Amino acid sequence: MRIAPTAGPCWRGLATAAALALLPAAAHADAGQGINYSVGATLTNDDNLLRLPPGFDPAGALGAIQKSDSFTTTSLGLVAYKEIGIQRLNLDVQVNRSRYRRFTYLDNDGHNIVGSWAWAVGHRLRGDLSFSSKESLSSFEDTNSRVRNINTVTAQSASAYLQVAPDWEVFGVLSNDDSSNSATSNQAASYASRNTETGLRYSARAGHQLKLVPAPKPL
Repeated sequence: MRIAPTAGPCWRGLATAAALALLPAAAHADAGQGINYSVGATLTNDDNLLRLPPGFDPAGALGAIQKSDSFTTTSLGLVAYKEIGIQRLNLDVQVNRSRYRRFTYLDNDGHNIVGSWAWAVGHRLRGDLSFSSKESLSSFEDTNSRVRNINTVTAQSASAYLQVAPDWEVFGVLSNDDSSNSATSNQAASYASRNTETGLRYSARAGHQLKLVPAPKPL
């Protein structure tokens, strides 16, 4: 068992975390492919979980006698990849569950998923397809709100690069990004972004790059 103390900004929160289990293992590994998994559990104690200012009365505002709380987080993870010729598939999945002893309204299940496909057709045409999704409880560090807010961020992107001459490529990139919040008071922070980028790129053998692109335009 390992206990590691941590401190919040200006000593507003003093937390201790105990790693109860972290068991990574290679479930399968061959040439060109592999799978790794992990299982973990932590116990965290925080003496000012909601980051309340000095002199704040938790009993009057929150109906709680104390500002401190402890919570457990259990997690499962899976990382896998597979190479198919000159192409590569990647997947990283992490899921977690947090349960609080006092402020039970903050109980939540979260995840962080990232997948990508590095594709290629011959040696001149290549690109990437990727997807990510993350769901988590928003931090109380930078807000005065004590409301439970679950933030969900998703992103998708697609790119293609075609070599037209030595060190020169024509490329195109399409990306979508979305952020949503469960709490009504946090709706103003939600957003959606759609962008494209096309152009000509020069890559020097020393590693330097030069891109000629028009101004990006949102869809």
